[in-house]
Amino acid sequence: MTTKREFGKRLKLAREKQELMQKDVAEYVGLTPNAIGNWEQGLSYPSAGLIVDLCVALKISPNWLFGAPDWRR
Repeated sequence: MTTKREFGKRLKLAREKQELMQKDVAEYVGLTPNAIGNWEQGLSYPSAGLIVDLCVALKISPNWLFGAPDWRR
């Protein structure tokens, strides 16, 4: 399991790679930019129900987001 801090770094990296602002991601998942900021700072995790929406918005896999190895190689 990845730490909140590692999760936050991955989330921010993915968001910036897609050239999205925190408010863009927040609108997609139906939350405030402050919530996205808290996740990126490693203060908290999103609820499990939001993971799929986050991954779709950022065009990443949940495995990547949580730092799990890619078993397809």
